[in-house]
Amino acid sequence: GLNDGKPLILGHRFTTTIAGTVTAVRFYKSAGEGGTGHVGKLYAFGSGVLLGSTVSMADASCQGAKWVSLPLTSAVGVTPGTEYLVAIEGQALYSKTDGGLANAIVSGNLVVTAAGARYGSTPGSM
Repeated sequence: GLNDGKPLILGHRFTTTIAGTVTAVRFYKSAGEGGTGHVGKLYAFGSGVLLGSTVSMADASCQGAKWVSLPLTSAVGVTPGTEYLVAIEGQALYSKTDGGLANAIVSGNLVVTAAGARYGSTPGSM
């Protein structure tokens, strides 16, 4: 993984094609990140309004590179035509694939916005 020496907030914009609910935030954790300190958040993109968050990941045994799912403290309703930002507040170490999110990605009813990756070091900076 990469290390910027300070905790970062990493996220991506998405939309949905049908009304539904988001119940968890899923992210890829690199091998050296450790298993604690990650918090997932869901925002209304543009306004920056926080719609939901997870509790801090506390499983120190969650070692190694893997996909991790953190449940939101309560489900968040999403509607078609609205853009959202899902983000992980974590450690200074993170994974990236150059150009990996340059194009839109469609997975079922979710559409990840092309070139919609966002990052920052303070909440609301994205």
